[in-house]
Amino acid sequence: MKNSELKKRRNEMGLTQVELAIGMGMKIDTYRKIESGVNIPNMKSIILMSKFFKLSVDDIVKWFTW
Repeated sequence: MKNSELKKRRNEMGLTQVELAIGMGMKIDTYRKIESGVNIPNMKSIILMSKFFKLSVDDIVKWFTW
């Protein structure tokens, strides 16, 4: 899983997990599980990431596929 791309983007923005989760309107625990690779994001989370990072849904989905 390429969840490292999510962490990389967050670090580039200088944000903590909490700040990014709040910025996306996502539950903090949900975000942490996605970034750590415990969970794969659902469509709602992918859409939130897409809007936050100003990327297409396709680009975000690629972060979480092999």
